[in-house]
Order: sequence, then structure tokens, then C-alpha cells
Amino acid sequence: MIQMVLDAIGDLRTRFPQAPGIVVNAAVLFRMALDHYCDMVLFVRAPFLTRVRRARQRDGASTLSSIRRLRS
Repeated sequence: MIQMVLDAIGDLRTRFPQAPGIVVNAAVLFRMALDHYCDMVLFVRAPFLTRVRRARQRDGASTLSSIRRLRS
């Protein structure tokens, strides 16, 4: 997966050389050490219940499975 992200970044840099930056939306950025390839890392946080609601809407999952997934 790390190589896939690096390949995508390289492709975007080639296709859009004048772009001011590339955004990597990765929930496991630090676990996969992808932060080493970033010039800047921004955290966007939302209240837990908001994240549960969004996960349910996005995935069509139950409340309990969404909570379990978010807590893992």
C-alpha cells in the first residue's frame, strides 16, 4: 500500500508539475510511516458521535459496527 501511495504521488507530480501540493487522505498515515513523505500534516477532528453518524451514512453499517471500527 505504501508503494501505491508513493506511485500515485509521483504520477500526480508528473501530470501536474505546477500544483502547489498534493493531499493524502490516509487514516493510517503514521502507522504506515507515510508521514515521512509529507511536508505538512493536518489533523481534522470531529466529535465521536459525528464520526459514527458519518461512518454509518458512508458505509451503510450498523451503529455498533461503526463504533467498533472507529475505536480500533
